[in-house]
This record gives sequence, C-alpha cells and structure tokens, in this order.
Amino acid sequence: MDKDSEFSENAIVWTRGYSDDYWNDPVSPLFFELLGDQLTQIVNVELNGIMGYSKPGADKLLRLYRAHAYFNLEVLKRKVEYEIPPFVRNNDILNYFQEGKGVYGKETMKRQPFRLTKRVLAEIRVMLYDRNGSITRTALAYEAWTKEQFEPFYWQFDGRMQQLSQNDVLGYIELAKELDRLMIKHFRLVRYGIPVHNIGMNLIAQYLLGRFLSKEDAAAEYPALLSGLKHKTSETNDALFRLASTIQAFPRLRSMILETPSNKLLIRLKVDESPAATKLKDELESFFKGFGVRGFTREPYYPRWYEAPEHVFNILKAIVQDEHSEGNFGKKEIHDTKPEKEIETRVTSQLAGWVKWKLFMTVLNFARKYIIFRENQRFNLDLWITMNRKIYLAIGRTFHNKAILDEPSDIFFLHKKEIRRIAEEKCTSYETEKIKLLVRERKAEFLRNENATPPKFLQGNFESDDSPQNFETTLVGIPASKGVLTGIVRVLDRIDDIWRVRTGEILVVPRTDPGWTPVFGKVGGLITETGGLLSHGAVVSREYGIPAVTNIPNACRIFKTGQTVTIDGSKGTVSIN
Repeated sequence: MDKDSEFSENAIVWTRGYSDDYWNDPVSPLFFELLGDQLTQIVNVELNGIMGYSKPGADKLLRLYRAHAYFNLEVLKRKVEYEIPPFVRNNDILNYFQEGKGVYGKETMKRQPFRLTKRVLAEIRVMLYDRNGSITRTALAYEAWTKEQFEPFYWQFDGRMQQLSQNDVLGYIELAKELDRLMIKHFRLVRYGIPVHNIGMNLIAQYLLGRFLSKEDAAAEYPALLSGLKHKTSETNDALFRLASTIQAFPRLRSMILETPSNKLLIRLKVDESPAATKLKDELESFFKGFGVRGFTREPYYPRWYEAPEHVFNILKAIVQDEHSEGNFGKKEIHDTKPEKEIETRVTSQLAGWVKWKLFMTVLNFARKYIIFRENQRFNLDLWITMNRKIYLAIGRTFHNKAILDEPSDIFFLHKKEIRRIAEEKCTSYETEKIKLLVRERKAEFLRNENATPPKFLQGNFESDDSPQNFETTLVGIPASKGVLTGIVRVLDRIDDIWRVRTGEILVVPRTDPGWTPVFGKVGGLITETGGLLSHGAVVSREYGIPAVTNIPNACRIFKTGQTVTIDGSKGTVSIN
C-alpha cells in the first residue's frame, strides 16, 4: 500500500451503527467477502452509478474489525444528502453518526443540505436504467425472481453437490461462483427494497403522523401500526409455537424436554415410540424441512438448525418451561395501543383530513410492504448461507484431510483468493504452514469478539463510542415498540442460554436475530445494546406487542439478572427501580 492510499484508509471514519440494524452478527473473514463484496459492488458502487452520484472512494464501503462489519460514514453521509430530506432525519437515522458538530456529527447531519435536484434526476435515471427500482415494482420483481430462479436453484442444489467428487475443490469453487452470480439479482433488488423503500417510507410515514397528530403521539403510535405483518420470520415463530403447544399438551413429553440436555434430546426422541413422541417427531421433521436452514445468526461458520437441533430445543424449553405459560403461546394483545381506526378518526376530523389520511395510508402501506420484503429476503439469505456453508465445508474437509486446516469449519477463516491458491496447489509447504497459523489467529480473534459489542466508531486504529449517559436511575435509548412494563430483568449475551428465560421477564441482550425471537411470545419486554426502529428486535417486538427500547450501550453490563426495572417503549426509557 502506498502512502497516499494508506492516508486515505486512515482518513475514513467507520460506523457500527448502520450494521446494528442490518448486519449485526459476528462475521468471519470468508463471509465478510461473500456478503461484503456483493454489498460493495452491487448495492453501493453499481447503484451509485445508476443514480448518478458516484464518487471516488465509494468502493470502500465496509471494514471488518473485531469480527464485526463497519460501514463507511462518508457513504452514509452522501445517502443522507441525496436521499433523506432534513424534515425526516429523525434520531433513528442520526444514530448512525457521531455526536456533536464534526464532519459526521449528528448536528451536522441535521443541517446537511438536501440535493433535491440530484434526487429527482436519480429517480429519472432509475426509471431509465433499472425500472425494477421503482417502489411499485421492487417487491413484485423480487417475488418473481424467488419463484422462477432462486427456489429452483435451491431445490436442485444438493443434487449438484452430489455430482462433484469429494476432492474436486475447483468444482466446488465454480459452483460457489455460480451461486454468487445468481444472487446478483437478489442484491440488485434489495439495494432498493431496504435502504431506499424500507427506510424511506418508514421515515416519511413517521414524519406525516407527527405532523397530523404530534411528535409524541407519532412516537407512541407508529410502532403499533407496523405490527401484525405476515412474513417468513412470523411463519418461523408460529411453527415453533405449534411445536411448543404439542409439547405442552403431553405432561410426560414436556418433562422429558425440560429434563434432558438439549444436545441429547433428538436421540432420546428417536427411541421413544409413544404416540406423543411420534407426533412431535413428525412435526419436527416438517419444521426442519421448512425452516431448518435458519440459525441464531446468518454467519455460515455456525451450524444451521437442521445440523444443530439443540438450538431449537433450547428455544422450545424457553417457551414451555413455565407452568403458567400461555396455552397457545400466541402474540400478546397490545392493550394500551389505539387501533388504526381511532387514529383515522383523529386525522380525518382535521381540515382536509381525508386527503391527509389517504396520503398517510399510501405511505404506510409501502412501509409495511417493505418490512415484509426485508424479512422475506432475510429467509432467502438463510438459504444462500446454507448453500455456501455446504460448499465451503466440503472444501474444508478436503483441506483438513490434507492437514492444511485443523478443522473443516476453519475454512471460514480463509479468504477466497487463499482458498483458490491452495486448491490450485500453488502454495509451498512454508506458505501452507503460514496459512494454518493465520487461520488460528483469525479464528481466535473471531471467538474473542463473537458475543462482544465493539466500539461504535473507528478511524484508523482510533476507537470511539457515543458519550456514556449520566444517569442515576433512568437510561434513554430509541423507542422501538410501545408499552410500559415493570418487571424482572434477564440478561443474556449468548443464544445457548435462551432456555433460562422466564415468562414476563424483560430480556436484555446485545442484539437479536431470528434465533432469539421465538421467545418474544413469553417475555414481557426487550432491551438491546444496539439497533434502532428498523432493527430485527424492534420489528419482532412490535409483532408480539411487547415494549422495546434499543440502543442502550453496555446494557448487558449495566443491568443485572433479577433486577426490577420499568421499561417505557414509547419514550425509549428504562428506569431502575
């Protein structure tokens, strides 16, 4: 790297804030390339070119640090300047940026000029060069791609794998490249569906509701308007609740589930021929067929549910362990939320009220559509991750048999160029040993940081965070799901302990992913260290009608299991009682 390039790299300021909403998992070097290359080239560079606001340095979108993905703040600043008018730049968007009035400060972002002409020209360019970028077309185009191209490829995939000989590493690499090419269409649609339509429509809908009611009412009522949506995440959770209902219906089966270690439950079920066990086994088989590709994270280093069913049993234990759990494990009612009809009455009673309501509902329906889009594309990502995991584990087994890797799964701590170089047998014995040591170092770094929340901002080697809150009894985060609850805290920093959660407890975690969310049917509230209104935990909290506050740094260290707190999901506060 020359001095100019090194200076340029050190000048970039990186944020974990955006990742908290859209890529909050721990990340291995290989997956950083598999997902990161697509985000950089298709979602960022190619899209900027289409919209006409490309700029030197735009290819530097991502950085991997302490096993977490960081986004370039300059890229996010340009998106604010070109795509988000000042009147909708709320705290959820400003949370991605630093405090104060610096180049990337929140105060600076509030006042950043909005390039309206540039934005209008960008929309015209999208209509000319990529018509599927239209808000009326993106979701439909994605559904068509899923049914016509992606799902057929997925159902043929295992057969394609079986046609390759065990040691045909180059054959596996070519299959991975074919899979990458297939996913280009996914990312060409997601680049509009999430950062443009999903974020944009939610920001505008919140703004309109604030204008038509009040900012306070909008903060309280808007999250509830996003609840009750049907998508792949809600389907997954409903399927888990059906399994839990079967377990709860048979006292002997429930006792066996609760008393047997999760990693031994499947073996015990297999030898149990009772009608209850047979019924559960049949339902489990159907569940794994439909949702087994999911996991507690998208990182492919970790096994999927069908490979490690103990993670599913941990979730089921969490749901059924309390004697007085809800019988149907269904979604909670939002007792203190005004229904949509009441909000409609308030708006339509105003001057030009029906016009206001029509405008608001048009925007809200798009916001809802693209939340569903986001959750459904996340399931396709799980399918893509599963296929990549199968490919690279096959390569990893070959490398392990040749004593290049300590374990087949260590393949995820190699880069694609390193894998190809080894496959083409271009490495000397010295280079092979060096690679083995590098893999051990990278893996150790990953494992040290997999459950940690690293600094929010980076510049070169300098780390920084938002200023710590000065508080005696109350902390303030981002209001994510309406409701007020006083309850007992349960602090968890790892998915393996999910079975410890009790009914009505307020769950405190660093972040959430689909593997966490089935227990939302029994917890009383949620507090996360990271994320905003559109983070995964916030979305699912609204589905289950539980109060949620996100973005409370160090929450897992501040709060203690057994502590009593009051969470207010409308104000975004948590008070220690």
